[in-house]
Amino acid sequence: MLPTRLVNDARLFNDDPFAFIRQQFGRAANDYTNTDYPVDVHESESAVMVEAELPGFANDQVEVTLEQGVLTIHAKREATQRPEGTTTHVSQRRTLEVTRRFTMPSTLDENNVDANMQNGVLHLTLHKKEEVKPRRIEVK
Repeated sequence: MLPTRLVNDARLFNDDPFAFIRQQFGRAANDYTNTDYPVDVHESESAVMVEAELPGFANDQVEVTLEQGVLTIHAKREATQRPEGTTTHVSQRRTLEVTRRFTMPSTLDENNVDANMQNGVLHLTLHKKEEVKPRRIEVK
């Protein structure tokens, strides 16, 4: 039986039912299937920040959606074409498609999301709704 803390930690912000298994047994499964990539999720008083490593993907190959509290990051690139009249000795750059889904808190404003890519890292800022942000109340 697994400790409850480990099971709960594996489910935090993640809808992938096999994430816990991959975490415990290393990245061997991911190296074969190419369905996973490193993601960090941080939260402040005003937003949730997500950083996802997507090396080798261009901005137009990445699609981000936030619908009904589910953040989906999907990226797809096609295999490189071999130049005509050449012989290929090694071909490891094949078509690659990866998707991750995360259940986000209901406090987020789905219409207020900032996204940019820098050096193969996708940076998302999902702003919280104004009514859930802490307010300073003046004491008189």
